[in-house]
Amino acid sequence: MTVNAAEKAHMAALGNSTIAEDVAASDVLIQVQNAFSGDEVASVKIPLTSSVFDLQLRLEEPTAVPAEHQILLREGDVLPLRRTATLLDEGLEHDSRVFFTNRNQAPKHADLELFEVCQGCRCGFREEGFGGCQELAKKSCDCERLPDRGPRMTQVQYLLRYIPDDVPFLQSVFERLVLAGGPRCYTLAAAYLAQDTRINVNAVGCSCTAFSSLFEDALLFNHVDMLLMLMDTGRLEPNFQHMSYRLTLEFEHRFENRFENVDGLLWKVVGAPFGSVDRESLISHLVDNLDASTKKVRQFIIQQKRQHHPFFKNLTVTHRKAIEDVYKDFLDCIMEARGTKPMMDEGVNVKHCRKPGGGVDTRGEKNAGSLSDKDVRGRRW
Repeated sequence: MTVNAAEKAHMAALGNSTIAEDVAASDVLIQVQNAFSGDEVASVKIPLTSSVFDLQLRLEEPTAVPAEHQILLREGDVLPLRRTATLLDEGLEHDSRVFFTNRNQAPKHADLELFEVCQGCRCGFREEGFGGCQELAKKSCDCERLPDRGPRMTQVQYLLRYIPDDVPFLQSVFERLVLAGGPRCYTLAAAYLAQDTRINVNAVGCSCTAFSSLFEDALLFNHVDMLLMLMDTGRLEPNFQHMSYRLTLEFEHRFENRFENVDGLLWKVVGAPFGSVDRESLISHLVDNLDASTKKVRQFIIQQKRQHHPFFKNLTVTHRKAIEDVYKDFLDCIMEARGTKPMMDEGVNVKHCRKPGGGVDTRGEKNAGSLSDKDVRGRRW
């Protein structure tokens, strides 16, 4: 059977089409030059089926300009290449010359652009409507981030040039990055911001949350990468005052005026039998069981096998000092009761043990009716 001329032409067209597709899909060399100086910017190997935006992404590293802020011109043209078009659609071929420039003016809303890049939405921009409460855990939203829209380091670095001194805003962006978590690109953006010593990696919420820290709130969301990033900054510091405040609230929550004996008192407050502990052992038991937030932080660090980290040591030492300070009178009373048989036989009146903190303003039988517990805490904290 012979093939007529029309069929031959059709087969040839199909063959040429296949060859053209293969050529377009293979890498070609695009020469990129600065539009003003003529200096070479880069030589990029890229398939012609790639979009102009793909080429712009390749140019971010040599130009330090985000793809969104680049302008590319084909040699001899005055209109920019369309970002969504393919290189083939724009008439480029092997060894084509493209001219690069960036927008000559600063981004109109660099702060909003940075916020959207890092947050994925505009929720909480400039903390509008956030109110007086500084609860860190509220600095998050339920918006779903698009998987391909995470922050690129070129974007973050470029936009920061235009908002270098707005520390409160940058602090808000950093906190929201940490609390939202996400893929590695978000962790890298947060880590870059954390290099600025003006960023407070030890940020805390307000008193209504017992001054929970940024680290503690990120732990609630189980953002492991963000937590390790915070540790890697080397700037995490435990807060003695806030620990003491929470320990005082915790003690008062458990506190009752009277227990039948010292064993009952110990079981109620620390879950330890009277005869089984000396003072140091009792303090160690308190360290392991009091202040749930600090306990969870210590457990997390142990799970991550980072007990060698300086922050873990500082956290443990500070926690112990806070317990010794807050529970001093309580511990003194327990130790005194332990060595005084009549008191053990008759039971311990906790009114003889002043509440945490000691000093003339603590509430006890001698000064009952002077300052209220609320007044005492107000003066202490």
